[in-house]
Amino acid sequence: MTLQKSYKISVPFILLFCWHNFVFATNEDSLFKAWGKALETDDKNIPAVVYNITNTAYQSLSFENFLSLRNDFGKVAAAVENPELKLRYNILSNSLAAKLPNRLSFDSLYKEFAGTLRLARLQENNIMVACTCMTIGALALLRPEIDKAFFYVYQSIQLKEQIGSKYFPDMGMSYYLLATASFNSEQFRGAIDYGIKAISFPDTSATNKASMCNVIGLGYQRLKIYDSAFYWYQKGRDWCSRPDMSGTLGMIIGNEGISWYEKGKYDLALPLLKTDFTEGARHGDWGNVCNSMQWAARIYLAQGKIDSAINYLHFTFNYTARMTNVRYKRNIYEAAVAIYKRAGMPDSAWFYNDSVKVYSDSLKVAIERSKLSYVKTQIDYQNSMQEIDNLKKQRETEVLKRNVAIGLVLLSALSALLFWNRKKMQISHRQQLQQKEKEAAEREAINALDRLQLTTQNLVDKNSLIEKLQEQLTDQQLNHDLQEKIDLLREEVILTDEDWARYRSTFERVHPGFLKRLKNDVADISLAEQRIAALIRLSFDNKQMAAILGISSDSVAKSKRRLRHRLNLEAGTDLEAYIAKI
Repeated sequence: MTLQKSYKISVPFILLFCWHNFVFATNEDSLFKAWGKALETDDKNIPAVVYNITNTAYQSLSFENFLSLRNDFGKVAAAVENPELKLRYNILSNSLAAKLPNRLSFDSLYKEFAGTLRLARLQENNIMVACTCMTIGALALLRPEIDKAFFYVYQSIQLKEQIGSKYFPDMGMSYYLLATASFNSEQFRGAIDYGIKAISFPDTSATNKASMCNVIGLGYQRLKIYDSAFYWYQKGRDWCSRPDMSGTLGMIIGNEGISWYEKGKYDLALPLLKTDFTEGARHGDWGNVCNSMQWAARIYLAQGKIDSAINYLHFTFNYTARMTNVRYKRNIYEAAVAIYKRAGMPDSAWFYNDSVKVYSDSLKVAIERSKLSYVKTQIDYQNSMQEIDNLKKQRETEVLKRNVAIGLVLLSALSALLFWNRKKMQISHRQQLQQKEKEAAEREAINALDRLQLTTQNLVDKNSLIEKLQEQLTDQQLNHDLQEKIDLLREEVILTDEDWARYRSTFERVHPGFLKRLKNDVADISLAEQRIAALIRLSFDNKQMAAILGISSDSVAKSKRRLRHRLNLEAGTDLEAYIAKI
């Protein structure tokens, strides 16, 4: 129900994408033939040719043959005085590390990629610097070392934007990582902004767009802005169109359920949470299963259904051993304490309260560890940059190197200051515009509701008056002229096409998206069916609808049956209740 599942889908792609450009061969024999031909080429062409070959080898060869090819490549790189080739060899070493992360610790992986980063900076190859920073950030997010991940991914994005985003078809993925890191560090506004940015890039896949909508929705949820949260959850649902995205869909639905829980809408929350843990179980995502179950247990607790709450809680205990998310475990034990206290079982509540303390302390330790990792990252970064400066200084005169260093520092500081000032002003301006737009929309919604209620009441009042007059006409046998006047009055009540256009405009302001969602259910729905559905949504009875539409009550009933058939509603499903949920 967090970002962990969707992120695990994306990281392998990142590690591959950073190093894979072209495919020159598809089997081991052709790879080795291409390798031999590359060795016979001019030195200037070796880096590009060999890099393409080794990228294909990285994808295709067995571990032993890949290692052999890597060693041969290392010998060539050492023999040829070509800095570019040496950098390519270093990248190949990292590719091996990324291909087999189970054989190397995270520290070893960082060391491998730190070597590439140092070499790329020394050669002033900013494209490689940007790609390597993004990969280190992805690894840090997996660990997780959130602050470290944010640092490197942000460095990567800065470089990519300076060089030009057209050279980097992975900009959407970059902002995806930045949004994820921002959310995990509880920078919810940043997560929202970066998530929206990620979605805007054409390279962002449907899976990642759905995940980003989930991140944005979670950001608004944590900020208690539930209308916006529901909006982005729905957009995330819309992106989950493929069957293989059902796990992501379940996660989004579960988060939507938590939002309804926080609003106290338990009847709406419970089925969504059950959908989440059903999908989680089907995909083996036991973290989501347990977390959604404990939220369901909390709902039963709030409803006073203690036995159901305990049953759901016990179910989560069967799977907690499979969970790795410390925050989820803490949530489960917090729920256990509350439930057992309510059930009059203080010993059990006391027992699980110790677990709450343990996992709360673990979270605090993880946060402190992340902060320490961030500090160490900054120190390592500064040390690396200093080492590189020193190496450059050996090639230049003392005066020149000092001036260059001072100029770069001042320029970097000024650029950073201007960037942050501009960013801050942009964010402030955007927030002001958003607030004004929100206030205007709220005022318009209130006015539209007033107009709709007034129009609706007028229709009802006119219908009531006509019915009374008609009864008097029947009882008193009034003259023909009075009958004609009553008929004319009845025609004024009838909702014409022109009246419907005005009525629809007001209706959609009060119930935004209702007719659109109705068309999603029935693509070729007629205008008459739309009117019937709108009047049902406004809770008119058959008699009132008949008067408004100028048809008989039997015709209204037939229209309702036809609408039910068009919506493919099962027998026993209440049409009015279904319409109310659209």
